Amino acid sequence: MKIKLDRVVVGGYGWRDEVRRHYKAGEQMIFNSKLSPGDVAWVVGDEYIPIGVTIGRVKITHTDSPGVEGEEVFSNYLPQKNHKEEYMAIESGIGSGRLYTIGESIFETEKECRVACDKQEKKHKEQILENELSSIKSLRRGIKDFRSALKYKEDKLERLEVELKKRKEAKAATT
Repeated sequence: MKIKLDRVVVGGYGWRDEVRRHYKAGEQMIFNSKLSPGDVAWVVGDEYIPIGVTIGRVKITHTDSPGVEGEEVFSNYLPQKNHKEEYMAIESGIGSGRLYTIGESIFETEKECRVACDKQEKKHKEQILENELSSIKSLRRGIKDFRSALKYKEDKLERLEVELKKRKEAKAATT
């Protein structure tokens, strides 16, 4: 899908006029989105299976700023360049559904989506293994702590039994 927009320049006063001079109002910007409304695209479904969806809405966020020379304190005045395409599928809802980012969560071909499915499944399995390992390590620490606490209580019990025996012997000797 080809989109032509007139460039709108938003600027402030004084030193910000430099930014306004860099971009001239009325220039045309042309964006070519990878997908258009009505196109079929592919998303990662449950159990990492590619699912075909119909594009219902296209959202393009484009940032291209030269920044303000000499201004290094605030990051929003530094040079910035970004282009992001997001899509909404009819099947997941337009306006209130999920936003899919091209190349991350929505793909032009089933083959690209299959590769992403495999990567996500592998990553998920690795995360499960890491969680299991972490759980086992935590359990080991808990067992170690329990053994330390048990040893402490056993030692205390032994000391109390000795003390009680001494008191009984002392009491028996006085009677």
